[in-house]
Amino acid sequence: MSLVVTLIIFTGCLIFGIKLWKRSRLFSLFLIVPVFLILLFVGYGVFNSWYHTREEPMDSLEFWIKEIELK
Repeated sequence: MSLVVTLIIFTGCLIFGIKLWKRSRLFSLFLIVPVFLILLFVGYGVFNSWYHTREEPMDSLEFWIKEIELK
């Protein structure tokens, strides 16, 4: 429930900030910038938790050496 309320508040801030852009750009930025910062931090956290959690064991690294021809 609190997630739904938070999403409604963020969406409202974003829409209200866009509508106020022609009247007051400072107040509009005050509404829009925190929404983008929170989305940035959430995206960073989701990306890192998704990227670093693998089901493979740690010792399953595969190394390979590319042979270089010397002329």
